[in-house]
Amino acid sequence: MTQKSTAGDLVFHSKHIDILRYRVPGWEALEPQARRYVYHLSEACLYGRDILYLQHHPMALAARTILEAIWEQGTFRNHDLEDYLTQLWMYSGFHHHYKETKTVPAFSQTYFHEAVLQLPYDVEAYLESQGFTLDALEEMIFDQTKDPLRRADGDRETLVERSAVNFYGPGVTTAEALRFYEERKDKYRIAPGLNSRLIKDERGELQELTAYTDGLYGDALQAIVRQLTAALSYAPSEAASETLRTLIAYYESGDIDAFADYSELWVKLLEPVDLIHGFIETYDDPLGLKGSYEGIVELEDPEGTARVRQIVGLAGYFEQQSPIDETYKRTEPLGRAARAIDVVMLAGDSYPASPLGINLPNDERMRAEVGSKSVTLSNIALAIDRYRSAASIDLFYHGEEVKERLRRYGAEADMLHTDLHEIIGHGSGKLLPGISGADLREYDSCIEEARADINALYFIADPKLVELGILPSSDAYRAEYDRYLTSALIIQLSRLGEDTVLREAHMQNRALIARYALQYPEVVTMEKINGEHFVLIHDYHRLREIFGELLRELQRIKSCGDYEAAADLVARFGTEVDPELKEEAIRRDRATGMAPYIGFVNPRLTLLDDSVEIDYTEGFIEQNLRYSEQYRSLALPLESYLRKEHKVYGEGKWHDRLNAIRQRLRKRMNGDVSKSMRDKGLQYGINFGVSLPDLREIAEEQPCDRSLADLMWTKEVREMRLLSLMIRPREELTRKDLLTLASQCRTIEESEQLVVLLLIGSGEEERVALEVAKQSPDSVLPWVVLTRLAVAGTASSRFVKHSLDSAEEVLSEERPLQATYILRGLSRLAERQPEMRQRIARFAQARAEETDPFRKGVGEELTDLLDYLRQ
Repeated sequence: MTQKSTAGDLVFHSKHIDILRYRVPGWEALEPQARRYVYHLSEACLYGRDILYLQHHPMALAARTILEAIWEQGTFRNHDLEDYLTQLWMYSGFHHHYKETKTVPAFSQTYFHEAVLQLPYDVEAYLESQGFTLDALEEMIFDQTKDPLRRADGDRETLVERSAVNFYGPGVTTAEALRFYEERKDKYRIAPGLNSRLIKDERGELQELTAYTDGLYGDALQAIVRQLTAALSYAPSEAASETLRTLIAYYESGDIDAFADYSELWVKLLEPVDLIHGFIETYDDPLGLKGSYEGIVELEDPEGTARVRQIVGLAGYFEQQSPIDETYKRTEPLGRAARAIDVVMLAGDSYPASPLGINLPNDERMRAEVGSKSVTLSNIALAIDRYRSAASIDLFYHGEEVKERLRRYGAEADMLHTDLHEIIGHGSGKLLPGISGADLREYDSCIEEARADINALYFIADPKLVELGILPSSDAYRAEYDRYLTSALIIQLSRLGEDTVLREAHMQNRALIARYALQYPEVVTMEKINGEHFVLIHDYHRLREIFGELLRELQRIKSCGDYEAAADLVARFGTEVDPELKEEAIRRDRATGMAPYIGFVNPRLTLLDDSVEIDYTEGFIEQNLRYSEQYRSLALPLESYLRKEHKVYGEGKWHDRLNAIRQRLRKRMNGDVSKSMRDKGLQYGINFGVSLPDLREIAEEQPCDRSLADLMWTKEVREMRLLSLMIRPREELTRKDLLTLASQCRTIEESEQLVVLLLIGSGEEERVALEVAKQSPDSVLPWVVLTRLAVAGTASSRFVKHSLDSAEEVLSEERPLQATYILRGLSRLAERQPEMRQRIARFAQARAEETDPFRKGVGEELTDLLDYLRQ
């Protein structure tokens, strides 16, 4: 992993995520009043950070708080902790933001438990104040079967029950939630439930907890309202002030119709500085009803806005040219506002992973009443394109003509696709009377995104775009067709990891469209060339017609609320994954050296007297730790549970010494060595990767004390266990002690160190080795003893005979690790005991002539032994 503090494209890299930095091109041109306005809007966004964690899972905030405390305390800091903590920040909780599956850390539960107990806080009291125990938290973090999916799919009757999200309280069923909101859907201007949590009270009756300043998420919303109120003094116009006042009224009342009032004003507001804020996207809710907290502050991109407003001007034309049924077309143009923007601040559902385009409001009735506003995020799209495009083109596309077209037109066509998706796609068509998006339930997000994408794909090939200069060439749309299908069919599979299905709405919709097109092999195929799959488009014109056919069906499903048809379409084309193709996609994507998912670090805005400064140098880890401290609104502070005297858990008089040792191990940590050991199967709760010479140096400074050695041996720390062997007083060890230690050795390294440090020279080496061989046939310890005794020339004939008899048995079975140690031991034995040379030669020759498959695994060692014996 890398962490950079200087400005640049890549800020942080791991195998899971890449964090990039975006720039704000229009910042320098802002007047001081506008900068102050942006500052307070940004603060309002960031103060809602904790809300999303709580929406994702009731334990997510506590987990973040404790893991951050472990990181900052420093003793237990390692690469596995960094990896898990950065993923927790990326996903705002336990579950992957695209795959929906839970991420389980590489470090062990023992490691975590020990780290928690060494914090100077009463963690158990802290957790109990929030309604759960440390055991429950550890189960959530480490048990893959506990709340495995953030948003469940599959069985339609139990979606709520199987989802980990915190939008619904314990005991609330899918049927109850659907019935509750179905009865209320006509009572408000927009669909109810967007800003609430549905629970059961003490009588078992459903109760809605509404988010407002004196209710659900009240502390966070109060901080947000304070910043929005401060922003009023710097608002650029009365229209902007009125919009903010309406948003504040919504947060103070929780009235969902107040959000409709705000949305109506926001759609019409076209100031250079704009704000997206609230409980907005419903992707995380399995029923598609609850809005996730989100905040974005933005500056207008004038050049990009000129482009998107041209597209807005074509909205009526596209509606009439659309291949959908006339019944579902809008007879009057829908009011659309559109602009390209440069992001200044991302928060909530948009941080660190940002959208590329946004079209709001989402509610279909609001769109019909007041229209919509589309936003394309120019600086975000530019940062991603610069980072990923070149490597992806060379690895995933076939043919120089296709690659050159993508290099020439790819970025521009991709940006236009986003514009068309948001402006034309989401803004087109109409619902039949009495129909709402909620009628498609868990499939609404996928169908709506597919409808928007298919509109964009269909109309990007319209000659009018070239005629007006929006696209530079009639060939440019082909670049987008190549990019879209390859991304949908191959590239996006690289993001799945161990998952075997597509669950996230955008991934599902892309797969749905591309796989639908694959039904027409004369038009598009996926072929294997030189061992790798490529998407080949044979007829671009006919492909556009196919997109038109699918657009017609998607609009019918949306307009009619045809739940069964939506379910069938998603099931047929939008969920299944070919495991072999997925593995190929992962392998090819890793060849780029980039992680499968991209997030962003925000610039830091600082208020200095009356000026606001922008800084681009903050790192990803530093930023999230600062956010947790500065914008803590719902996460209870651990500091309030500080113990007056730090409690020692089971380490007694050795507590301070062990802490000092941990600090030294941390300073000498070698992450590459640690990772290499893990890759080879050496699993510990903690592995600092410290070398044996360094450990011997540390051991020389410790007392040779059995109680200290015994305590170290109980730790889930590689270095502590090895130090235990190094400082253990040999003279106090009985045969029983040695046998106990031998039986408890967990790795070859521990076995080797036990033999070298404690067993050889004890007088008990052969007896212990024979007993271990009897109790643990797979252990390598007896063969390490044989090698050492052979070198010293002290191996008894009885022990040698037993070793040779055992060797024949081991080499006839599939135990390659033991076999290697056996043959090394026999080589040393033949060197030191000539009388054994002939027997060993006969033994080795017989083994070498065997033809069983296992012999191939140790053939090199046998050949070396025979070559030596023939000398």
